[in-house]
Amino acid sequence: MAIDNIYINNFTVFKDLKIEFCKGINVIIGGNGTGKTQLLKFLYALHETAHEKYKNTNLIKEDQKNEIEKDLEHEKRFEVFQKCFTPNLYPLLLQHKKDFYLTQAPEKVANMILTMDNTIINELYAENVETRAGMASISKAHFRSNLSNTHTVQSVFIPAKEMLTHSTIYDMYEKYKDQMPYDYTFLKIIELARRWTVNETPIIAKEIKNKLEKIIEGTVIRREDGSFWMKKNEDLQIPFSNESDGFKIFGLLWQLIMNESITENSVLFWDEPENSINPENIPVLVEILLELQRHGIQIFVTTHNYHIMNHITTCQNKSDDIKYICLTKIGNNTTSEESDRYDTLSSNPIVDSAITMYEEEISKGLGT
Repeated sequence: MAIDNIYINNFTVFKDLKIEFCKGINVIIGGNGTGKTQLLKFLYALHETAHEKYKNTNLIKEDQKNEIEKDLEHEKRFEVFQKCFTPNLYPLLLQHKKDFYLTQAPEKVANMILTMDNTIINELYAENVETRAGMASISKAHFRSNLSNTHTVQSVFIPAKEMLTHSTIYDMYEKYKDQMPYDYTFLKIIELARRWTVNETPIIAKEIKNKLEKIIEGTVIRREDGSFWMKKNEDLQIPFSNESDGFKIFGLLWQLIMNESITENSVLFWDEPENSINPENIPVLVEILLELQRHGIQIFVTTHNYHIMNHITTCQNKSDDIKYICLTKIGNNTTSEESDRYDTLSSNPIVDSAITMYEEEISKGLGT
């Protein structure tokens, strides 16, 4: 059950945006400030909060079910959604703060709609939206969906910031959550990674496990205190804090696959997977992403990396499902362009910068 499309109206930099997605790898590109990470979080939050685990049927007496269920469902789902954003974006979904925002004329309607299997799986709508410089504050926000329109698909969001080095903070969150500089996605990835690994190699890992272990030169272990270590051999174990940042990324992926957080029919959201990875390992990263989508995993990645796009094109099979989505900011509004090939996009800042550098090298070589 893959995400078909999302519609965003009057939220932050998105005034009127609808994007159709493929069932395989969706590569989201664009310049800084075009809303790539926000789009990824919107997708994740809407998908996560439409999961059937947010139904409250078992908590409510039958004669109270209709009214109370609706209130509890909204409260739980809205709490998760707002936590997906850092504190400076909380006003987007919280009460209006007149003393915090200088606002222009208010826009009365704001929507975010997520569609799966041609069915609206989740919708968040808001009233009294006021915007300025691409930001927004909202006085009221509501979820609106039919409780029958839920799913059981596991969603995983991997943030750009590496978090397993700080995994022990998870146990302190409830006590110090008002002081924590982390949003829900940072804490959730720790929670997922801390699940114990399975004894038998999962089906989706059979073509991936050895590639990951070759790069990190071992495996990942989780200790009783919740910390993560790289196990190089029986005698050598290295704490994540002492490991190379590039190896940590592959170590996290190993852990999520081996503990079945990422499994068949999962949806994976990954913000800038190329962070800290040596260019020589980008082809391996791409091969792993392609292999995951061949097992029915829908993937959304944001990237600024030319090599990721190029290696996808080089390594993909005819049966692989790939789509490139370029976000472009015009004034205070972000628009999108979609294509199954990155080189056919009319605007592609990654390719444009590569061409500019190439032309400058030629010009320098010619002495012009």
